[in-house]
Amino acid sequence: MNICVIGKVPPIQGGVSSITFDLVSYLANKGHHVSVVTNARSVESAYRETLQEEDWAFRHYGRNKNGGSLRIVDVPTPSRAYRHIPDGQPFLTQLTGVTLSVARGSDLILSYYLEPYGLAAWLAGTVLNKPYIIMHAGSDVGRLMNRSDLAPTYKAAIRGSRAIFAGLRRPFLGMGLSEDQVVEIPPRGFSSWFTSAPKQTRDGGQVHIGVYGKAGQKKGTDALLLATAKALDQGADFHLLLLGNGYDVYKSMIHELGITENVTVEPFIAPWKIPQFIDRCDAVAFLEYDFPIKFHSPGVPYEVLSRGTCLIVSNDIVGRLGEPRSAELPDQNLIEVDPRRPDSIAAAIVSICSRVENAHEIGSRGRDLADWVGDSSQWNAFVENKLQLACAPADTNHYGWSSVVGWLSRSTKADPEGMLEKLWVEWREVDAQSFPNSMVEAYAFSKYLEERALQDIGTSELKSELKLDSIRLWQFMDCQDDYFAEFDNGPDATDDQLHPLVTSHWCTTEVDGKELIFFRTPNLIQAPVFEYGPDLKALVRVCDGRTPISRIPDEIGLRSTDVTAMLQRLYDQGVIIYVRRMPDTEEN
Repeated sequence: MNICVIGKVPPIQGGVSSITFDLVSYLANKGHHVSVVTNARSVESAYRETLQEEDWAFRHYGRNKNGGSLRIVDVPTPSRAYRHIPDGQPFLTQLTGVTLSVARGSDLILSYYLEPYGLAAWLAGTVLNKPYIIMHAGSDVGRLMNRSDLAPTYKAAIRGSRAIFAGLRRPFLGMGLSEDQVVEIPPRGFSSWFTSAPKQTRDGGQVHIGVYGKAGQKKGTDALLLATAKALDQGADFHLLLLGNGYDVYKSMIHELGITENVTVEPFIAPWKIPQFIDRCDAVAFLEYDFPIKFHSPGVPYEVLSRGTCLIVSNDIVGRLGEPRSAELPDQNLIEVDPRRPDSIAAAIVSICSRVENAHEIGSRGRDLADWVGDSSQWNAFVENKLQLACAPADTNHYGWSSVVGWLSRSTKADPEGMLEKLWVEWREVDAQSFPNSMVEAYAFSKYLEERALQDIGTSELKSELKLDSIRLWQFMDCQDDYFAEFDNGPDATDDQLHPLVTSHWCTTEVDGKELIFFRTPNLIQAPVFEYGPDLKALVRVCDGRTPISRIPDEIGLRSTDVTAMLQRLYDQGVIIYVRRMPDTEEN
């Protein structure tokens, strides 16, 4: 196949860039001709990898022995000639324009990450009449698509695609895509260079604890630096290696903690050189916690484990690593810590420094976890197969009871006599309309039952469970309403100028004796559910776009700190936005 890919590649740092380059290299080695259109050379310094001459050569390797080829097409870095007001980088226009030329001879266009790559694929694919496929990550659909002013554009691009490669099916089925259009991709292993590079063993000396990737509080950076100071105070002899570009803001903290001599900061490097960094360390920490995007699945832990290096990992992440054995057991294969408690990290470091050979043994056993996941070759082959099948026509007929019943799990458990199936058969005989997918059909059936059939048929338990199933499906049904409200929450806005506004659709029902409120957010993914107690009821009532934050505590009789925490939670979930308006004027 001739494939045009729009996305991130090195020197952009991060998982999406690394995954994209690994995938296109695989496709080229399988005999496909791949052209990558990217704005990677324009990435800002905070997220730029330092590539050496041999790295650039590796990035541009051209044709290979299997007859395939890989070409990286870098769009120009915007200069003064691109200047416009308001100032901004015209990346979407650049990527689209270059793709219009590059993709003319391509069989299809593949993009990875919605902004701006998925949108560029949408525009170029539409102009060229080429099938385009969008693959999403975590932060684009979890954060960007949950903003009410961005979501309509992303959804339009997704609906027009030949397929969306998704980690979650429900939100995209709820947008009305066909079953064939939503391709659920499996978990991905680590890139092949983590197992192909020979292991470089440590030759003793001072213990090295390493970290690589983005820095920040939720990445555990603050906790790690505090733990470093505590461990050094307890007599541990080690050096902390920080690989990344985001540590400038931590210079003063490192100095104030008195750990400057024990910390080295190095810039981001090419992803295929990360194995060498891991091999320099006796243990590598990955301490991400309280990450707002719950379905985000970082790859760093498996990369570390694949090298047979001891992994220090947060308790938030450890549950996603298959079935790792506890760090307290003799056959432990990782060390679990709580980044909310720097003392737990310090204790792990002290333990490693006291008997570093134990850490090496833990790392060797940890490789079993990496073997359980495997490298990325199987995932790459899956994507390759789906690209080849991308032109298959979609089935828009109804899908049969066996498909529909899967979306009504609570109702069917309360229906041992199988009455729902009989009602579904009767309904389909009367209503023969086509549905884009089985989830939309299940929702239409639930509404039919709720509004008509179960008024006189069915137990109270079945009615209750059906109501909950229907609401759960409703949370994923895109009504295509205008979620957007005009707002301006600039950095100079004060609490007197910011007015919380509920932009999500919501409804309430009683479950197990508790009243719950269900929200439908713009990205159809968060699906937040809260207990609808008196405090939340009062808060939702005043989130009308007219009540400023400064007045809300007095309006509903709660402390300012409690109101701030509740508003932050609703904002993070995409339930509210902040509207900045001038005071209302009276009409003459």
